[in-house]
Amino acid sequence: MLSPGCCVLVKDSTRGKNATKVRNIVLKTLGFLKVKDSRLGVQLVGIRRMKQYNCQFRHKDYATDVLSFPDPDELLGDLIVCPQVVKRNARRYGNTYESELIFVLIHGILHLLGYNHIQPAERVRMERKERQLLIHFGYQDLRQRSGFGQDHR
Repeated sequence: MLSPGCCVLVKDSTRGKNATKVRNIVLKTLGFLKVKDSRLGVQLVGIRRMKQYNCQFRHKDYATDVLSFPDPDELLGDLIVCPQVVKRNARRYGNTYESELIFVLIHGILHLLGYNHIQPAERVRMERKERQLLIHFGYQDLRQRSGFGQDHR
């Protein structure tokens, strides 16, 4: 189910072929979450750019997989995703690239909707919603990692 009235703009600075796939995943996620009439931007960037953004906005000196920027004026906000880090994490955790990309987009969208994983109760709530969405996408066993939610690279 796609989300009615949602506008998803994807800019792929990596010259990859991810834009259509990302747009479809985002729309399906928003539909499952019953988010309507919203705008969301997704920028796909390389490792160097992601490291700059992560340093600038989170004071972390490494490239991460996804950054979320809520923007109430734009109704939802923006995600910055680094496909290279997503690929690295997929290999690291034994996931496919597509399943890892789905997870990262779900994770980022949940942050835009106010979910967090700082406190244990918040982490449980967010992980429960992530599992529901992963099952919806057909990835029940994805991301069985210890310590996830602290800081992901």
